[in-house]
Amino acid sequence: MNGFKHFFPDPPVNTPELTIRGIGVQEHMPQCIIDRPRGTRVPDYLFMLFYDPVMVGAGQKPVLQPCETMMIWTPGRAQYYGNRTRPYKHSWMHCNGAVIRTLLRQNRLALNKPFQISDPAVMERSLLAIHHELTSCLKPDAVIVRNLVENLLRGLARLIHNS
Repeated sequence: MNGFKHFFPDPPVNTPELTIRGIGVQEHMPQCIIDRPRGTRVPDYLFMLFYDPVMVGAGQKPVLQPCETMMIWTPGRAQYYGNRTRPYKHSWMHCNGAVIRTLLRQNRLALNKPFQISDPAVMERSLLAIHHELTSCLKPDAVIVRNLVENLLRGLARLIHNS
């Protein structure tokens, strides 16, 4: 699959309940480190799955993580990730809102702490479906997007809590 990234200058779903600011699937990165001491410019959650070994941190000392590491940064939290010695690939979503906070709490997903997942396709399928809804409809349906986000978080929780 050819990787892609898509930032939405004007998010197609943008409410206090749910906002999706950007999605990337299997995005290829050069050897580099991303270091955002205060998180993103517009504070939001950043969900990220790394396919390759990378250094990851959230305000603490970055630690080398293995393939298939997932990280969820909370708004305003320091974001540090990447690999100085070789290119890497990742899938991600920038999002925010009351729905995200509630679903993260309900699904007991680790925040600002790396964790491993056994099936990256769970993340990829969900991100592709969310991206399709946001980009293929004249007016994306916020309820469909919410349901797709919920399916993503429930799928991740099932991978983690049932392993």
